[in-house]
Amino acid sequence: MRVIAGGVPAALLGGVVYAQLLAAVGFGGLILAGLLGFAIGRVVKWGARGQSQQPFRGIAMALAAVAIAVGFIAAFGSLLPLGGLIILAYPVAVWLSLRGLQS
Repeated sequence: MRVIAGGVPAALLGGVVYAQLLAAVGFGGLILAGLLGFAIGRVVKWGARGQSQQPFRGIAMALAAVAIAVGFIAAFGSLLPLGGLIILAYPVAVWLSLRGLQS
């Protein structure tokens, strides 16, 4: 329960902050996505009291994808922005959420 109670607000708030940073800075979207994913992994680890096995891996990955989706909707009005490498924000955030969970 702590994983969801901490992870969902972190993903939603993180997605909004991600959108604001994308709009303000205009570059570094993949680095910001990685930082967001890692932070969500750490929040899930905190909620899971240090456990990193299933189902916590799946939860961390799903919350990272939700955070990026929220950020894209807030910044671009779409789940998939047109053009560029920014679409790689999804796999970057998901992969680094696992690193945050395991570190």
